[in-house]
Amino acid sequence: MAKKNHALLSLPIHGKKIILEIANTEESRSKGLMNRHYLSPYSGMLFIFEKEKNISMWMKNTPLRLDMIWINQYGIVVHSVFNTTPFSEEILCSPLPAKYIIELEHPFGKNLNLKKGTHVPLPQYISGF
Repeated sequence: MAKKNHALLSLPIHGKKIILEIANTEESRSKGLMNRHYLSPYSGMLFIFEKEKNISMWMKNTPLRLDMIWINQYGIVVHSVFNTTPFSEEILCSPLPAKYIIELEHPFGKNLNLKKGTHVPLPQYISGF
């Protein structure tokens, strides 16, 4: 089966160029980074939701250790989880509503210091994806 092409976003964060696949449909968000065994450094996935809400994630079928960053509609990090456990079915949820989640292979999210209160320069057009 041929691999589907995904829309990509190049995002500058703290002097690094981050390449993110866009997951903006129910199907792409459900699959996420499942069954991926490799990501290039500073690359990952940007999950886009229609509106802010409390978003839960898990690591089912995901062999990589990830850094997950929940971001609100204003581009502010509201929660992060670093160095997740591969294949875990533990539910990871932000205590605050978010509209976006960035997933990067650990330790790249942590290295970018994407902690609560950090501003992430998301372009305004991504809300239309």
